[in-house]
Amino acid sequence: MRVGQVPNIAVKATGAPGYSTGSYPYRNIHDDMHRIFDAFGPDRYFWGTDITRMPCSYRQCVTMFTEELPWLAGPRSIAQGLAHHALEIAAGEPWQFLGDIVTH
Repeated sequence: MRVGQVPNIAVKATGAPGYSTGSYPYRNIHDDMHRIFDAFGPDRYFWGTDITRMPCSYRQCVTMFTEELPWLAGPRSIAQGLAHHALEIAAGEPWQFLGDIVTH
């Protein structure tokens, strides 16, 4: 995924379950999500639910990321990336959110 090579572009995985044609835990989108994560890494992969469009409960939106995607665990975890970004935003680092594309 060539766009993942551009250092000031990140991706936001908002509403991922809504793109699935399956039911929880939406396994038919896991491989694509993994490829996107590998292209951007934990520092440029954001998570969000957009619960208003979800075919599931908020809990399932969260547990899909925290329990069903083992490649998000450990040092490459999405939580690590989110903590990193929260600190940057608090320090005044500029992040621009353009739909599901984020630039820094």
